[in-house]
Amino acid sequence: MQSKNATRDKLIATGVKAMLTLGYDGSGIGPILQEAGVPKGSFYHHFASKDDYAAAVIESYAARYAAMRQRTFEDRARSPLARLSAHFEALAGEMADAFPHGGCLYGMLAQTVALRSPIVRDALLQAFQAWEAGVVRLLAEAQAEGEIAPGADLHDIAASVIDGYEGAIVRVKAEGDLAAFDRFITRLPRLTAMPI
Repeated sequence: MQSKNATRDKLIATGVKAMLTLGYDGSGIGPILQEAGVPKGSFYHHFASKDDYAAAVIESYAARYAAMRQRTFEDRARSPLARLSAHFEALAGEMADAFPHGGCLYGMLAQTVALRSPIVRDALLQAFQAWEAGVVRLLAEAQAEGEIAPGADLHDIAASVIDGYEGAIVRVKAEGDLAAFDRFITRLPRLTAMPI
């Protein structure tokens, strides 16, 4: 018999895959339970609603990428901006490996369910804020090392970089090829060197 946490974790892992592939609306609870091998009654034992479940899926996804960011951002063998590029190159690499499936869960759910679910919108907001805060800290390090102009608005740069990445994913999905990622990675140094 699985522990409560193991069952919950299995449901969340299955939900990440389902929502990345099918989105929120395409991810039915029945197929998720079947894929996870979990009895039907277990879902509502762990989650109050599908929105509550989606928020837990976002939190799990965010935790995975926060750990990935931390490893890359703390790699002192590279300059801060080289670490930033490495972070987005790793994300682009994951997308390429999963192509044409995959993408970014944040963007997918933001476009489909955030406007009608305050629970999901709040989980997404927290995930984006944590990501942006991590990028701002790295940019501050870059600024201290002279890689970015002293008066540059680091919050604006961080938001623009994340916006650019999320926009590249939309183009990749729409166009059916990875060219948008190549453009984003190529132009990333210009985004971090925005004028004051």
